[in-house]
Amino acid sequence: MAAMTRRAFNGSALGAGVATALSGPLLSGCSDSAGSGGGAGQASGDVLPRHIAFAAVKPDYPALGNGTPAGFTSYPSDPKVAYKGKPGDGEAVTGIAQLNGPVPPSLEDNQYWQELNKRAGSPLQIQSVTAGTDFVAKITALQASGDLPDLMQLSSAIPSLGEFVQAKMVDLAEYLAGDKVKKYPFLANIAPEFWRACVYNGRLAGIPIPRGAGSSRVMLYRADLLDKAGIKDPEVGSFEDFGDLLAEVTSARSNQWGLAANPLDYIRQMFSIPNNFSQNNDGSFVSAYEHERQKDALEAARKLQQKGVINPDVAGAQPPQRDQWFKAGEGVVNWSPYTGWPGSVGSTAGLDPDMRIGVLPMPGFDGGRGRGWVGSLTNNMVSIPTSSQDRIETLLAVVDWLSAPFGTSEYLFQRYGIEGVHYELDGANPKAVSGKAEELPIGVVYLGSGPFVLYGPEDSTFVPAAHESLSGYMRNAVVDPTNLYYSPAYGSNGGRLLSTMVAVELDIVYGRKPVSAWDAAVREYLDGGGTQIKTELAAAAKDA
Repeated sequence: MAAMTRRAFNGSALGAGVATALSGPLLSGCSDSAGSGGGAGQASGDVLPRHIAFAAVKPDYPALGNGTPAGFTSYPSDPKVAYKGKPGDGEAVTGIAQLNGPVPPSLEDNQYWQELNKRAGSPLQIQSVTAGTDFVAKITALQASGDLPDLMQLSSAIPSLGEFVQAKMVDLAEYLAGDKVKKYPFLANIAPEFWRACVYNGRLAGIPIPRGAGSSRVMLYRADLLDKAGIKDPEVGSFEDFGDLLAEVTSARSNQWGLAANPLDYIRQMFSIPNNFSQNNDGSFVSAYEHERQKDALEAARKLQQKGVINPDVAGAQPPQRDQWFKAGEGVVNWSPYTGWPGSVGSTAGLDPDMRIGVLPMPGFDGGRGRGWVGSLTNNMVSIPTSSQDRIETLLAVVDWLSAPFGTSEYLFQRYGIEGVHYELDGANPKAVSGKAEELPIGVVYLGSGPFVLYGPEDSTFVPAAHESLSGYMRNAVVDPTNLYYSPAYGSNGGRLLSTMVAVELDIVYGRKPVSAWDAAVREYLDGGGTQIKTELAAAAKDA
């Protein structure tokens, strides 16, 4: 987990609400790792589970050494049941996870949830909370109350996360380190690099939700809507091209806007501004806020705002709302992780079965190439409070079952529901049934997940297009060098510092302050705790 992370204001947006406002270089994607005063780089091999790959099916597009995941154009025609028995013990399992779309039907009206409980062997009582600031606020309230559910989705957005997991979460190394993980074969299928992101102060504080390069954010566009506007394969080679494209597809009268979300991080990457931090030869870190092109990026974002190409309701909108605008065609371009691409397509979205999606390139501001930001390896983690330790084996079994890999019967059910109810087969691929797929997003994918793969049954073009796009993106993208280190100063003050910087960004983009106000804001950020965060990160890196 980077000491200064971005998930707290995930994706952010132009608007008056600071928490969902313009994303700074520290606000996009997700990041989990490390411990209070030290990072996962300090983890000994004794802490990490042994990696035992689960070979379910051979991919059509192989995983690449640069982090591009494997791709599958079809589901196996005869997926095998890979889990023996049921993971539950008959008693209720409580959990909390984020919600990335509309609220699903409650248990009594939800056939998927009912069948999930039946197959799990325990009632899964999951509280799903809208992703973004609502989710962070709910976890913060649970921290204060001490009344913690059995399974908790946690991310680096949570205040004082390192201290919280140290005090309240089970050290899972006792149950999973080394060969102990053999008891949970789907967890053993998760590679070591993802587990390292869950080590805090030498303790294994959670089970990773592995996403890898798939969590990197890009500008997705509605290819079907561009086709209607006479635009095929948009050539965006500069910021000017980007602005022209947005203007061409914006129609206020039709409530169709060029952008469904904030473009600031995209513009920053056009300027090759670092991913969160850069590191000097002497080991010290420099915040991306300090980069010389920040003011240029802010000025460019302000121009787009003045141009009227951004959905005017973006102000204060949570990430799920912006995704819905994109799916509904009220935003033609959206800032999204690669993982969000297949979920936006076709009748899975419940909105437009003819939807087709593409990815805009990452150009340099004036031409050439920009540099994208590689997303965090681990997208959140699942932690188990010490108050639930008496049921640890059952809880680990449930998370193991929910982490079934692609190609298994378990994965097919958990991700797509019941055949004939939530999906119909088109060949071997599940095609969602409109009006029923909305039952599925109850949060289980954030309480257990196998390695991310490229697969999109609603769009036959997705896998080859995404594999090509992501492999190209990764060749020129940069990682956050602080990704495995933790700063206690960030844990206690990061949210306040981040909110202050976002507020200044808003004032600049909306013209309430001049671009020159950025200089004073950065000085206040450094004096108010940013310098201490950088110092702690450097110390953690040195000790790793």
